[in-house]
Amino acid sequence: RPIKPGHLLVAPRRVVPTLAELSEDEAADLMRTVRKVTSRLKEKLGAAGFSIASQDGAAAGQTVPHVHYHVISREATPAIMPTDEEMATLKSIEVRLGLNIKTFPQMGFDV
Repeated sequence: RPIKPGHLLVAPRRVVPTLAELSEDEAADLMRTVRKVTSRLKEKLGAAGFSIASQDGAAAGQTVPHVHYHVISREATPAIMPTDEEMATLKSIEVRLGLNIKTFPQMGFDV
């Protein structure tokens, strides 16, 4: 579940639980994609910065056994939790769009 507009996940196509299980090329591609996504979010949403996070393995709190990065856009004066208005926007977007990575090209995201 996104915590605010501009929160998305970046994951490799091949499903593996941890970063160490990716090949060097897959790991490099994953980070290139994170970089592209942050660039596009900055351009499209005017983000001032980003939080980029990953829980790598169950001991780190990973609940989905597929390595992925959370990319969360931030404003110049960030709030930790979403506002009521942001939550309403997120729920509306979730209901209307049900987005996944396959829809990004139609939105102008080149990933």
